Amino acid sequence: MKIGGKTHCGYQREVNQDYFTYGENSNFSYMIVADGMGGHLAGEIASKKAVDFLKNKLDSTDDVVQLKTLIEQVNQDVYKISKENKDLNGMGTTLTVVIISGSYLNVGHVGDSRVYLFRDDKLSQLTTDHSLVADLVRHGQLSEKEAEKHPQRNILTQAVGTDRVVKVQSTSHRLKSYDKVLLCTDGLTKFLKHKEISDIMSQKEVNEICDRLIKAALKKGGADNVTVAVADVGEVKEVN
Repeated sequence: MKIGGKTHCGYQREVNQDYFTYGENSNFSYMIVADGMGGHLAGEIASKKAVDFLKNKLDSTDDVVQLKTLIEQVNQDVYKISKENKDLNGMGTTLTVVIISGSYLNVGHVGDSRVYLFRDDKLSQLTTDHSLVADLVRHGQLSEKEAEKHPQRNILTQAVGTDRVVKVQSTSHRLKSYDKVLLCTDGLTKFLKHKEISDIMSQKEVNEICDRLIKAALKKGGADNVTVAVADVGEVKEVN
């Protein structure tokens, strides 16, 4: 297993509200990304708190099945902080995590950051964007091309920390040897097309992939924070 990650503030933002981490314990490896939102520093605090809370929970558990519950607990933790400090009221964040255990990939997701699986030179999106524009596309009220320029494309329908209850997307997938997994914030997907991401994912080294993805997004103007984390699962070992 090889994991790498990188983040960049972009060229037009003063604060990087993205945050990420990755790690492992005796039973699994994990990657987490978050993209905060809110007023002055609130988004930065929301994303860091959410990632740190979830990391602490993952570091102290061996149970990958409880991922949805762990994210719900993180939502309560961030929501509580936002209510205790008026300067942070209304803050929130996307939160997307993958757990890799043997031949299984478990995904927990809230917001419009994304998880992709790269297998046999094909890139597949594993998460659903929790956004107003994505809902319109799914219901046939908007084309994907129209969605790219829609003025409300940044409005989320689900975020961690904004409400007492959050709806978590939770899925499980079988892995094959030498699959690659990509987590990214929308600072990547707003500016790079599916094929552009796929072409870069074909590179061998995870750190090179991260560098090239960030550079490609910045080359489009760097209008947003951008964060990526990539895992090459290597040779998959079956687990019961």
